[in-house]
Amino acid sequence: MALRDRDDTSGWAGAADGTLEQRHYVFQNWRHDVVMVLKPSAEQVEQTRYSAYGVPFGLPAAAANSM
Repeated sequence: MALRDRDDTSGWAGAADGTLEQRHYVFQNWRHDVVMVLKPSAEQVEQTRYSAYGVPFGLPAAAANSM
């Protein structure tokens, strides 16, 4: 599991305000492939599955039958 914090208010040309608004937890499988991204509230942001040849494809959180 890894943690990523991000400042969303800076925009493209704006200055950062030093407050980190976005926090995501990144989970990996035994091969160190990223398989899931969660919010601190344990809400799923994205899930990634891999084909038999190792090609990743992302499943958005709204995909109810992605399991």
